[in-house]
Amino acid sequence: MIVLRRLSPGGLRSWVVDNEISCFGDAASQKMLLEATGGWTVLLDDAARLAVTERTARRVCDAITAARLNSAEVAGVFVDKVGLANNPTLAAAFDSLLDYNAPMSSEDLATWLEVTECGGARSVEVLRYFDVLVERPDDGLWEPEPVFAAAWRKARQR
Repeated sequence: MIVLRRLSPGGLRSWVVDNEISCFGDAASQKMLLEATGGWTVLLDDAARLAVTERTARRVCDAITAARLNSAEVAGVFVDKVGLANNPTLAAAFDSLLDYNAPMSSEDLATWLEVTECGGARSVEVLRYFDVLVERPDDGLWEPEPVFAAAWRKARQR
């Protein structure tokens, strides 16, 4: 299995230069792109294709976000590419964290996933590996990555 990775802000800057996408040449538009895509490479590929016709950063980001949030099918394709849904234990763990709906420490994550019979600490490790959990820089708590979480919720409506 090939795990999709997310680009950091620095990686995104390099990606913009490498792909010669002029509408994302400044820091503000790159921040907008990172918020719309979460840095997920599959969504960045979509953004590169859209940039040819849409021309402005706002239009590209709006199109990426709208497609993922308005269509369970589009969201499902993205979720399927990440690969998490293929494992029932991990899918249940991610659902459980979305239901809990609050950031948690690593220890609390493991305890919660143990109590809910979703794999405990091992599931936390794998969810981090899949890049679907992000650590908040201000307090070190973990929460679902917002772009993937929104797509997951929409895809579950299929």
